[in-house]
Amino acid sequence: MPEEEFYPMLVTNNGNYYEIDEEKNVTYIDDSEVFTITKIYDDDTTETQFVRKGNNYGLISYKKREGELFVGWSNTPDTLNSSTVINFSDVSEDMTVYANYISDDYAQVYQYFIYNNSTKKITNYYIITAVPGAAMLSITNSIKVDMSYKGITTECERYSLSNSFNITSADGTTTLTSTSIFGVPGTLAVYKIPISEFSEGTEITFSPYFVTKDGAKIEGTEKTVIWHEYYQENS
Repeated sequence: MPEEEFYPMLVTNNGNYYEIDEEKNVTYIDDSEVFTITKIYDDDTTETQFVRKGNNYGLISYKKREGELFVGWSNTPDTLNSSTVINFSDVSEDMTVYANYISDDYAQVYQYFIYNNSTKKITNYYIITAVPGAAMLSITNSIKVDMSYKGITTECERYSLSNSFNITSADGTTTLTSTSIFGVPGTLAVYKIPISEFSEGTEITFSPYFVTKDGAKIEGTEKTVIWHEYYQENS
C-alpha cells in the first residue's frame, strides 16, 4: 500500500535539500538545517526521512497497511506508553523512531438495539466502538462518533467508556466486551442515540475516529443505516 504523506516535506536531489509545501512550492534548504529521521517498522524494514531544524511538521509519512491503522511513532520498539510518544514539531537532532499500528477492527461500528418483544418497537439504540488500551491514543477527551441525519452533522455524546457494558432488556442482561464484539481486546466506547429525533426511514450516517497524542486523526469506517421504528432482522 502507498505511504501516507504530510506537507511540508523535505526531499533531496544531487546532494541538495528542498522543502515542498502543500501548494507544491519548492524552497532550497541549507544542509546545516537538516536532520535525519530513521523510521523502523516491526517487519525490520527501515526508511529514512529528512526534516528541517525547528520545523513545524508535526507529522511525518508512514506506510499504510492492510487491516491495520497507524497510531504514531515511539522512541522504543516495544511500548506505546505516553512518555514515548514522538512529536516532530521541533526536531533538533537526528532521531530513530518506531512505527506503531493497531488492528482496524478498532475502527468498526457495532449497533445494538433493545426492543419490545411483542411489538418489536425499538426503545433504545446504541452505537458501540472499541478503544485499544494503548496510551498513545487520547482516550479521555478525543474519542467521538461523528453522526449525521436529516442533513445535520453532530458529534454523538458518549454514554459509557468501560471494559464491559451491561445492557438489560426483557430477555435479561447481556454483557458486551470488545473481544466478544470485535474480536480484539480493548475498552468499549458506547454511545446512546437519541431515537426520539428520528422518524421512520431517516438515513443515519456515523463513523468513529480516534486522535493520537501526536495529533494524527485515525478515521473509522463510515456506516449508513436506514432508521426503522420497529426492529427488523439485519437492520
